[in-house]
Formats: sequence, C-alpha cells, structure tokens
Amino acid sequence: MGEYMLCSALLGLPVCLGFCFAFILGIVLGLSWMLSIFIMFSTGKNPLDAIMASNKATMGSKWTIFFVYFAFGFLALIVTLIATSLLNIGTFGLILFMLVMLLLWAYVQKFCEYYI
Repeated sequence: MGEYMLCSALLGLPVCLGFCFAFILGIVLGLSWMLSIFIMFSTGKNPLDAIMASNKATMGSKWTIFFVYFAFGFLALIVTLIATSLLNIGTFGLILFMLVMLLLWAYVQKFCEYYI
C-alpha cells in the first residue's frame, strides 16, 4: 500500500505541475508514466524503477497511445451520449464510459508489456 501511494505521489505531482505550466508537458508526462502502477505490481519493481520502465516502454509510442486514447475516448463519448439520450440512462452511461476507458487502459498496458 505504501509503494502505491509513493508511486502515485511521484506520478501525480509532476504531471499536475506539467498541466499547470504547459498543458502539452502534462499530457506527455502522463503518457510516459501511465504504466508505472501496472509495472510496479506486475514485476515487483520499486516506484522509481517502475516509472523509468514505464517511460522506456512508452518511448516512441506516445503519439500512437495518444491517438488511440483520443479515438476510443471520442467513440465512447458518442456512444454514451446516444445511449443516455435515447434510453434515458444517465448514470449507467457514465459507468459505461468509464468501463470502456478502463478496458482501453488495460489493452494499452498489455500492448506495452512487451517492452517492459
């Protein structure tokens, strides 16, 4: 539990500062370190090693990851808006959107696992 909190703090502070000072920097840092928690738990590395491994795993694939997230996020948003307007399911649509994004995150992690 302590390693998770330490890794989250080591990720969260620089990413938030990156978003505050330069929006693009926050996106790049977030994409670079997005796999850190997965790496830390799956390989047993300490938080700093997991952050470095995540940066290495996403090296050269940040544009691909960004556009995949953007495309699937936009598609999930459209499906959610249609489902909530046609079927009148407000909360369920939000849960559906979050589930799709979580599955996408797991897919990207599995895709980048080869580089870890």
